[in-house]
Order: sequence, then structure tokens, then C-alpha cells
Amino acid sequence: MASRIQHLLDKTSALRADRDRTAQYIGSNAERYAALLQCALAKDPEISKKACWVLETVILNTPELLRTDREELFRVFQETTDASAIRPLAKIIAFWSESFLSKGTESTPTITKDEADILVSLCFNWLLADHPVAIKVFSMEALLHLGREQTWVHRELKDQLVRMYPVSSPAFRARARKILGILG
Repeated sequence: MASRIQHLLDKTSALRADRDRTAQYIGSNAERYAALLQCALAKDPEISKKACWVLETVILNTPELLRTDREELFRVFQETTDASAIRPLAKIIAFWSESFLSKGTESTPTITKDEADILVSLCFNWLLADHPVAIKVFSMEALLHLGREQTWVHRELKDQLVRMYPVSSPAFRARARKILGILG
């Protein structure tokens, strides 16, 4: 199964239509989803990156897949280092934390305390690292939601945003203002 997914990823470009087509093939099939996670952990950076792009679409369309293969998913979160692959992962975390902690939808699985600790650590690392602004924005959004369960996160997020604000891009500052307004 992983070789079939890898073959599809080889043909997948950054175009939305390509990513959507591959994500549609994977759909809600748990076996294909597991194979996609394996591809996201591949040694080949192109396959890994493309798998993360598709993973974003798959999760946003079928959030109940977050219930399966959690250990593999967290390996993907923790082991991915390419910024082009981290951006969709940060978006998944922002979506998941908002859906679970803010909306409480039934289709979105819970986040355990241990998982939340890992996600908070990852998001702070991504926020503070030299990453593109999209990764930082998704990370601060995730931290805003995850901080509802762990109050120290809001204090630290506020401190970091205030510190980073003067030297950041206009896009970063715009989102930071919004989040600082929410944090008070």
C-alpha cells in the first residue's frame, strides 16, 4: 500500500488540484492513511514533504482519522524538519486544537494531556525558530487554543509575541496583534 501512495506522491505537485486528487484517493481509508503517514516519515525529502501536504487535506476533510495511528502521526510531527512539510503539520495542529478545545465537535478526537504537552513544545519550537511566517502563525494559533487547558502557555505565548513583535514581518505582527488582543 505504501508503494502505491508513494507512486501517487511522486506524481503530485504543489498544485491544489494535485494534492486534492491524492487526498481524495486516500479519503477515509485507514489503511491508505497509515501508508500516507509512512510516506511522511520517508527518508526521501520530496516524498515526505508531499505526504505532509496531502496529510493536511486528508485531516481537514476527515478529522476522525486523527483517532487512528496516533503514535505514527506524532512521530511525523516530531521528526519533520523541512519547513515546507512543517507548514501543513502546524496547520493540522492549529485545526485540531481549535476543533477539540474550542468547538468540541464530535468528529474531532480528544487530545490527551501528554499529547498536548508534545504539541505545545513543538509549537513553541516552531514559533521561535527561523521558519516562514505561516508556520509561526499556525503555531501561535495552536498555542492560543492549547493554552485554554494549560494556563502557563498563554503567559509564555504573550511574552514571546511581545518580544518578537518589533522585529517581525507585517504578516506576523498582524496575527500577533489579534492574538494579543484575545489574550488581553
